[in-house]
Amino acid sequence: MTPYLIMETAAGRIEIRLDPQAAPAAIERFLSVVRGPVFNETLFGNNEVGYYDGLTFAYTRPQIEIRTAERQPSGLIQIPVQIDAESLGLHEDKIADINQATDVMQFELLKDFSNSKESGKRTPQLDNLVAHWFNKFDAKNLIGVSRKEINEALGYLYTPGLPSRPVKRGAVALKPLSPKLAGMELTIALSDLDERTGRWMVIGEVVTGLNLADSISTQPLREPPHVRSRTYIPYEPVVIESARVTCR
Repeated sequence: MTPYLIMETAAGRIEIRLDPQAAPAAIERFLSVVRGPVFNETLFGNNEVGYYDGLTFAYTRPQIEIRTAERQPSGLIQIPVQIDAESLGLHEDKIADINQATDVMQFELLKDFSNSKESGKRTPQLDNLVAHWFNKFDAKNLIGVSRKEINEALGYLYTPGLPSRPVKRGAVALKPLSPKLAGMELTIALSDLDERTGRWMVIGEVVTGLNLADSISTQPLREPPHVRSRTYIPYEPVVIESARVTCR
């Protein structure tokens, strides 16, 4: 039997087919939260309300993605990330030239190196890759390095043997809290988001209501004053009136 997550809104239904084989422990935990008791077994005890009942699609990037809100306090519920890099071909996706290598160094490795400096959570792989940059200020050492190795240097841990899915249009993923943990913010990809493949755990796919998700993504956005970049928060978020799990 395959589990389905059915989300009902005033505008229609979104039906998500979950894939327990892709992330067995993660989806088991996810389903236990969705079904209730809600939020956290020790802090809440209302068995009548599922996790997503009454929440909204609170983050909407037009034709890119929509994402649910989460129950507060943020990050209360954590889901273990389960992804197999090799089933996604990340071990064969290698940095081809110096231009690509420099981009990966500057926009990924150095950024994470700086952010993790105070926390002490840098990996030895990251230290080794970045040390070459500070020694010679070139990124030639990255040529031939695989995307799997880059992600592992950034702290991602992979689980071999899973039929992991890429983040393509229609994929449903959980927003990461860290390389090893995800939260309950459910994201529906409305375009291919290749940069997230191997980093965001895909737990299923939309089988009904993808056009509705497209429509939700194009709702008018709330623009904060004196801020140039968009926050992608809709003026009137679409409410998830109910969300239930059924098996077929």
